Amino acid sequence: MKKYLSKFSMVILLLVISVACRKDNVTLMPDELAELKSFYARNMPTAKSIFKNTSPNWSKISSVKPDDLTVYEITLNNPDRVGLMSNTSKTKDLDKFEQTHALKLLLFVNEQGKVEKGCYMLIEASTAAELINVHYKRAGNLNGNVVYYNLNGAMSNGVAYVNGKAKRRISYLSESEIMAIKRGDDSRMTQGCSMFYIETGYMGCIYDYCTWYSTGYVGFPICGNGGGQHPENDVEEGFEGGISNYSESTVSAALIKEIKVDTTVRPCVDIIASIVISKAAQIQNVLSDMLTLANVNASASITTMANSSTYKIKIGEHLFNDLTKYNADGSSSLIRTNGITNDTTGYIYLNKLMINDGTDLAIAATLIHELMHSYMVYGIHHTSGVEKDIFRDMNTFLFDQSGTAFTNQGIPQHIQMANTYVDSMASLLTSYAISRGILVSPDSSISLNEYCKDIFWQNLQHSQAYFAAPNKSRSMNNGEREYKNTFNSTKKKKC
Repeated sequence: MKKYLSKFSMVILLLVISVACRKDNVTLMPDELAELKSFYARNMPTAKSIFKNTSPNWSKISSVKPDDLTVYEITLNNPDRVGLMSNTSKTKDLDKFEQTHALKLLLFVNEQGKVEKGCYMLIEASTAAELINVHYKRAGNLNGNVVYYNLNGAMSNGVAYVNGKAKRRISYLSESEIMAIKRGDDSRMTQGCSMFYIETGYMGCIYDYCTWYSTGYVGFPICGNGGGQHPENDVEEGFEGGISNYSESTVSAALIKEIKVDTTVRPCVDIIASIVISKAAQIQNVLSDMLTLANVNASASITTMANSSTYKIKIGEHLFNDLTKYNADGSSSLIRTNGITNDTTGYIYLNKLMINDGTDLAIAATLIHELMHSYMVYGIHHTSGVEKDIFRDMNTFLFDQSGTAFTNQGIPQHIQMANTYVDSMASLLTSYAISRGILVSPDSSISLNEYCKDIFWQNLQHSQAYFAAPNKSRSMNNGEREYKNTFNSTKKKKC
């Protein structure tokens, strides 16, 4: 009986020690709090950091003391919903995301009361119940991942947990490594291993429409029977405080949503653009090979630009007056330019007249059309290596026989759209339409998707690519419904 009581007492003692080492809702002395705030002020995230919009909630602090340093965990206000997203837990449900993901600021304080270092801790849990019990080096029963970032935004290290036990060391993965993994020619994969990778990024929402924007990758290999590179007893928990495999400048170029709407553009265009880009990302998420499919699928193309760290474009509006076209029979007609894309920078300018007259569906169609022009500018002028080769191989109408891009890209790009992208452009526009409550085609003879195709064919009517339109007269009529907002259009208009 004494033996059992002794074991029971030991369990109680361990529980007491564990609780004693962790304090929730800590109230600090003024000088202690001032030290934490001062250290953070000297190490605030820069404008290029993924953590740039976060801010500490100094009223919500807990502490743990796993070793010589006391670690203060400060809850962060996280409006961008920065976090982790592994393929096994990918979700568009905002409530579920917030219940299973957390971001904390950790500050490490020595016995003299001075902060020695700090980091960000990103947590991805399987359930909300697991999440609330996760603290620094105290994972509870976590089935998920913890990744640490230096205060400069550089990924340091991470740990994958199973039932609260550290199982794998998580490391940074470069874009080139991810491309090799997706192509299947990563050396670790050819040796019989598989790569489990986790996306870092943020959850972007426009009204009720949410999608995940990737900013980078971390992960670990799984080899043979799942042992991976690091057996269980080799996995160190906690923040290592180093920059892994890449320089700080690489992190400064963290991939963020790089398709921006100019501040001078009316708000309705901003909303339309945000939903289109959000929908493109949602469609792209079901595509397996981003690098290749970007060259055959409009949504993947747009998402590629949105996630580029080097190609940053803006969407603006400008007045382009209608032009008079004189026909051979002496008649004349007006030609309107719905939008223009700069053939060097990829910047997009939507015609104020088109915005004034067209439905929201027409504006969205024009935006998608111009985004495809911008993607082709990106492929021609802003890619290199394997990405450049794949782009050239898949977009042959843009290049001559020697592989040199044509100087005048107007006709080639429209022909490329007609031959490669119209169907996926229509799928994206259809997704946008449904999100706005447009569920059926105003032309009762065809589906909503076919109606959206007609709008894109109408956009091509003044180019040689229009010869490929399957039903020229119908596409012209249906396009004009939206661009002129006639009585039988979709009638959705907020601009």
